[in-house]
Amino acid sequence: MLTNRPIPRVALAFAAVMVVNLIGFVAALATGLAGLRTELATGSPVNAPLTFVAVQLLTVAVAVRFEGRRPGTAAAVILVGLCTVGIASGLGDGSYGNDALTAGDVGIQVAGVAVTAIMAVAAAAQAARGIRRRPAPAAAG
Repeated sequence: MLTNRPIPRVALAFAAVMVVNLIGFVAALATGLAGLRTELATGSPVNAPLTFVAVQLLTVAVAVRFEGRRPGTAAAVILVGLCTVGIASGLGDGSYGNDALTAGDVGIQVAGVAVTAIMAVAAAAQAARGIRRRPAPAAAG
C-alpha cells in the first residue's frame, strides 16, 4: 500500500551506503584489488563484506518498519554500533592508507566512511526520538 509518508532518513542513508559499496565492489573486481570470493566473503579495502551488508540491511529494515516502537528503537541503536564497527574496521585491517590503493580507491573509501557516518547519525537521531517517546516508569511506593 502506497502512502505519502516520506522515506525514513535511515533508509535513504542505507541506500547511499549500498551505492558506494556497489561502486567499491565493481572497482575492486575491475582493478584486481580483490577477487570475487574475497569480495563476497571479506570485502576489500573499498567495500564491505556481503555478510556485513546483509546484517545492516536486516537492521535497517527493522528500524524502518518499527520506527517509533521498541524494536525500531533497538534496531536503530544496533545500527549505530554496526556503523561504528564498519568505520573502525578499516583502521584494524589496514584498509585505510593501503599502498595498493589508487586515488579513485581512496575516494571510494572516503565516500564510504562519509555515508556510513551519515547513516550512524540518522540512526542515532531515530533512536533518540524513540527513547524520548517512552514515558518514564511510575515510581513505586
